[in-house]
Amino acid sequence: TAGMGDMAVAGFLGWHEGNSHWNLAVTGTIPTGDYDPDKIAFLGLHRPSVDVRGAYTYLDPKTGLEISGALGMTFNYINTATSYRTGDELHFEWDVNEHFASGFSLGVGGYIYDQVTGDGGSGNRIGAFEGRVVAVGPLLGYTFKIMNLIPVNLNARWFHEFDVRNRVTGNSIFGSISVPLVGLPPT
Repeated sequence: TAGMGDMAVAGFLGWHEGNSHWNLAVTGTIPTGDYDPDKIAFLGLHRPSVDVRGAYTYLDPKTGLEISGALGMTFNYINTATSYRTGDELHFEWDVNEHFASGFSLGVGGYIYDQVTGDGGSGNRIGAFEGRVVAVGPLLGYTFKIMNLIPVNLNARWFHEFDVRNRVTGNSIFGSISVPLVGLPPT
């Protein structure tokens, strides 16, 4: 499947003191992605949602130790194409990383996903179907600079999922590349 996913709009508020960093985020998902309820795979979910999340990070630049955790709640609304309403979802993500002077980082992380309210709507033909999953696995990162100026972060994460209920069973693999587009220092 190829196409566009749903559009998301987010607002962030962050602050720090010493090695402690906090942030609050609100993300709204707008059902604008490619969606066809008759296909087995699609990129858009065709339902609006609002996610509220709080996060904390302890990062000691002297030792390279980073400990992070985030707790959030996603409030889902009706899919107007199918009249199906996915229940609300509680999620917690965590990681412990060691950052090395070479630019590499290595750690372990995981997540807990728990659907706290049942599915509903007139299009629901399977019942409450509340899902749950717990996962843990290794993390690998590398940070470098392009032209000694632009920081680039590469990250890979593999999570083994267990305690799975009403969800596809398996493993999750994530990769990301982060490059700042604004706020670079002048040359």
